[in-house]
Amino acid sequence: MKKIILLLSVCVILLNACGTKDKKSAKGNWAQSERKEFMRNCISSAKKTYEERGQQPDSAVITCMCQFSGEMIEEQHAYKDAGKIAPNDIKIIMEGAAKKCLAR
Repeated sequence: MKKIILLLSVCVILLNACGTKDKKSAKGNWAQSERKEFMRNCISSAKKTYEERGQQPDSAVITCMCQFSGEMIEEQHAYKDAGKIAPNDIKIIMEGAAKKCLAR
């Protein structure tokens, strides 16, 4: 449960920091550069959060959760709107990612 809360807070920070560099994207149609930026920011933020808490980051779990949450967010939101996702919706996305990625 601590990992879910940790990654939830990372995701919220990440989504608030997102910006668009390419043309505007529609739901389910992020530009490749937007996907890469999301993954880079998500992984970086998650690792930093783990380290700030004195925990060893698990790269496989972090990558899995960032990838899964990115896919879920992309299905429901345009990239430019990702930072406006309600905290409860982020929690649901991260719980789904945790179930998938922590079960490995």
